[in-house]
Amino acid sequence: MKIKEFNQAIKQRRDKKCRYFNGTSNGECENGIEYPKARLLPCFGEGDSECVSYSPLNAEELAAKEAEHLRYIDLTRRGLSTCCEAELDVSQVIPSGKYKNHGPRFCSKCKRLCFMV
Repeated sequence: MKIKEFNQAIKQRRDKKCRYFNGTSNGECENGIEYPKARLLPCFGEGDSECVSYSPLNAEELAAKEAEHLRYIDLTRRGLSTCCEAELDVSQVIPSGKYKNHGPRFCSKCKRLCFMV
């Protein structure tokens, strides 16, 4: 699968995602519905089971999420934090060796963890 096709498949899955999905590590969604043990979650409009709380985002909400996603990518590409748009603090990033460039990136203004490689 080529990168463009992969990105399109990810976007299609993301577009079907329920607005209450918050990751499976919590065990339940923001609406208090417990996640099933099955691999396919009804939170993505797939699988055999249906969820009474399933509610995908509308077109305007999806466009806003996509714009926010593109903004985050642009800021990260420019070495800026997504919270304050301040420079990233890379002082704890490994400078050389096998794990070169691995480590946390913090916002230099508010000290929030932005991402980790």
